[in-house]
Amino acid sequence: MRSLVSIVLAASLSSCIGYEPSEFREPQHLSLALTEQFSYQRATPKYSELDNEKKGNYTKRRVQLWYAATSQNEFPTSINLHWYHPQTEKPVPVILCLPLLNNSFNFEHRCASYFAEKGYAGLIIHTLDRETSVATGRQLSRIFEESVHDHKRVIDWVETRQEFNGDIGIFGASAGGIKATIITALEPRIDAAVIALAGADIPDIIQHSSLSLIKKKTKDAREHDHLAQEQWYSKMREELTLDPKYVASSINPEKVLFVQALFDSIVPTRNQEQLYRLMGNPERELFLSGHLTPLFFPGYIESRSHSFFKKKFNSEK
Repeated sequence: MRSLVSIVLAASLSSCIGYEPSEFREPQHLSLALTEQFSYQRATPKYSELDNEKKGNYTKRRVQLWYAATSQNEFPTSINLHWYHPQTEKPVPVILCLPLLNNSFNFEHRCASYFAEKGYAGLIIHTLDRETSVATGRQLSRIFEESVHDHKRVIDWVETRQEFNGDIGIFGASAGGIKATIITALEPRIDAAVIALAGADIPDIIQHSSLSLIKKKTKDAREHDHLAQEQWYSKMREELTLDPKYVASSINPEKVLFVQALFDSIVPTRNQEQLYRLMGNPERELFLSGHLTPLFFPGYIESRSHSFFKKKFNSEK
């Protein structure tokens, strides 16, 4: 049985085609409202290391960044990080690794450890408490906004550390790819982004996704709000202020590798194609498969991402 699965996966991957687009679309400017929304005062955090574990040729740390309030309207805040760092004395690039929906399968830790073995630092912001269910449009916007601010603050911290050389990449797939799109659009210090199996128009994705978890959570949410299906999605569209479809056109396509599945029913293929076009036709890897094959064929998506980062980072040239 295991050999049969391997044959099927190999057949799917043998049908994977990489595209080098001949013409990128120029990125558009962010709206003034979004620029102002994500302006903030930089602050130096208090750093503490919670634990440290050596694993082969890298070290895994769990650290906390603690930020004091910068105004009377703010509360102190902390960011918990998982930090995978290669065993080297020289400064290295950083890859921000984002989780799947509900932090499924420890996917982000698999990727961060892979990058550490290849000589890059892998950083993961611990966000388990935020990723528990499908939310309202307002709640989703808040989750995305907090994620953008957290990653901006982590990049601020990265710039103060001698362990890092200034090259910054981001890697996200599925729900993590949706977040990675929004973060890349709003954070110009990201040099390269691998965005996989993500789409634009989140309400449409949720409405048409085949994922049983999403179907159940949306049904529960509609019943809680006492709304018919179309009313609930209409409300979500009204409330959702952050969505890849609003910001993707501001991304420079030259710094993106987009991984797309042509028979995806979890993040429907049409939404992936919409995102690809909005980002200005970046370099693309196509899979003749559904949603899961690119994620779980051992090492493939990480290896392809590493090659892309190596091509884009200044320190590698």
